[in-house]
Amino acid sequence: MSALPRLLTAGAVRAARIFYRLQRTGSEVPAGPVLLVANHANMLLDPLLLMRVTGRRAVPLVKAPHLRTPVFGWVLRGLGALPVYRRQDDPRLLAKNQSALGEAADVLREGRMLLVFPEGGSEPGPALRPLKTGASRVALSAEAAAGWTLDLVVLPVGLSYEGPGRFRSRALAVVGEPIRVDGWRAAYERSPAVAIRELTGRMTTGLESALVDGGARLRGAATAGASISALRLLAEVPLVALGSAVWGAPYAICGLASIFGRPGPETVSTVKLLTAIVVFPLTYLVAVVVAARTLGSPGLVAAAFTLPPLFAFTLGWYDRRREFSAARLARRRECSGAPGSAEAIR
Repeated sequence: MSALPRLLTAGAVRAARIFYRLQRTGSEVPAGPVLLVANHANMLLDPLLLMRVTGRRAVPLVKAPHLRTPVFGWVLRGLGALPVYRRQDDPRLLAKNQSALGEAADVLREGRMLLVFPEGGSEPGPALRPLKTGASRVALSAEAAAGWTLDLVVLPVGLSYEGPGRFRSRALAVVGEPIRVDGWRAAYERSPAVAIRELTGRMTTGLESALVDGGARLRGAATAGASISALRLLAEVPLVALGSAVWGAPYAICGLASIFGRPGPETVSTVKLLTAIVVFPLTYLVAVVVAARTLGSPGLVAAAFTLPPLFAFTLGWYDRRREFSAARLARRRECSGAPGSAEAIR
C-alpha cells in the first residue's frame, strides 16, 4: 500500500475516536481467535469503533464493491479487509467467495480477530435485522478443520447510537457474553445445517440483548450534565469563540459534504469522517502558515502548539453545553410530569 492510503487509514482510525463520544460496557474481550459479530448502522465508523472498543485489530469482511471505492476503499484495505462477493453485485464472481472464506478461516486459525456484520448490510436503526448464516459457517468450519482445538469464541457486540450521523453524539458499545464455538461440536457432527442455524440463533439473541441494553443506557443518560455549571460555560465563551473562528470552517465543510454528496443514512457519518481527515489537517497547515507569515517565527510556534489544544477545548465546551441543555430539558419534563425524558436526547 502506498503512503497516501496508509495515511488516510491512520487518520480515519484517530478521527473515529473524536467523531462520537464512545463508551463501552459488558464483558471482557478474550485473547486468541475471536469472531466478532456486530450490528451495522454506520458504514466505516462501525469497524473503526469496534477496534477501539475491543483494543484489538480486527480483519473485517466487507462487500467487494466497497474495496474499489475511492478513499473509502483505501481505508478498508488499510484495515486488511477481505472481500465478500454477492450475487446482486456480479454473479460471475461468486466462485471467489470460497477463497475469501478460506482467508477468513486462516485469520481465526492464526489467533487473530475476524469482524463480520451478519446482517449482510448497513442500515441505521435500533432494530436488529435477520442474520445471515455466513458468520456461523465460517466459525464452525474453522473450528472443525482444527479438530475442535481452536478454542474459538464468537463475541457479539451491540452498537447503539444517539444520532448515527451527528458529530459528537453518544455511541455505546455493549460487549455480550462470549460464545464458545466448540459447544456446537456434537450438533455439527450430526447435522452441519442444524448447528449453523442454532449458532446463528445464539448470535441473534446475544446481539438483540446488547442492543436493548445499549438503547436503555443511552436513554437514561439525559441527566448526565446536571452538575455542569452555567457560569463556567459562560466564562469560557471568549476562548470558545476563538476556537470556533479557527475550526468552524472545516466543521461546516464536513456538514456540506454530507448534504451535497447525498449519502444514505448509513453513510452520512462516513462521508463526514473522510472529509474531516482531509480538511482539518489542511486547515491546521493553512493557519500555521498564515501565522508564520503574519507574525514570523513566534507566530508559527504559537499557532503550531496552541491550535490542537484549542480544538480540544472548543470540542469539550460544546459537549458540556449539550449535556447541560439536555439535563435542563430532562428536569423540566420531570417537573411537568411529561413522559419520556429520553426525548431530550433524540
